[in-house]
Amino acid sequence: MGKGIDEIIIDFSKTFELVPHDRLLTNLASSGVDSRVVICVSEFFVGRTQNLRVGGQLSNEVKVASGVPQGSIFVTLLFLVYVNDIWRSIDQSMRLLADD
Repeated sequence: MGKGIDEIIIDFSKTFELVPHDRLLTNLASSGVDSRVVICVSEFFVGRTQNLRVGGQLSNEVKVASGVPQGSIFVTLLFLVYVNDIWRSIDQSMRLLADD
């Protein structure tokens, strides 16, 4: 008989907006990539602010501490780096997929 395959599909609503920058950078650094890549990604996030315009009124700027900007080329890769340690608590072979 063939082997059974279990599949779990999780739809994280607003997940890309909720990725904390500090944990993402920690996971990236511990993944073994060159430290220059970690510095580059860190500089991409450091000092990022946002505000909102409703009608003619513009809100105050606030610091952005989480989320990966939608539409950036490497957003899916960064999310996979963030969730890449999920498999460590599971004693089975696992494949991960993220789709923006």
